[in-house]
Amino acid sequence: MTRRAPDPDLLARFRSWAGANGAKQPALHVDQVILVHLGARDYDVELATNYTDKSAKSAVKRLADVFVTWWDGDDGDNATAWNLIITAKNGTRLSTRSL
Repeated sequence: MTRRAPDPDLLARFRSWAGANGAKQPALHVDQVILVHLGARDYDVELATNYTDKSAKSAVKRLADVFVTWWDGDDGDNATAWNLIITAKNGTRLSTRSL
C-alpha cells in the first residue's frame, strides 16, 4: 500500500444515489470512503462504517451489494479499482469483495 486518501465527494455521490434508489439505510452506515492506492494505477475502495465486528453479516453484505450496484466500473484516470473493503468502526475488516 502506498497511500490512503479519503474521498468525501465519492461518499456524497454514493449516498445521493442510494437515497434515490431505495438504499438510503445501508448508505447511512458509511462514515468515510477511502481510496487505498496500491501503486501508480491500482487502488482498492474502503468503506469505513459505523458497524461493529458483531454487526449482522447480512447488513454488511447488503451494503456491499448496494455499493457494487452503484459502482459503474468507470475507474477513471487510467486507474483500476480492484476490491471493495468494508471496515468496522474499530478498523476491523468485515468484508472484501472484488469490484
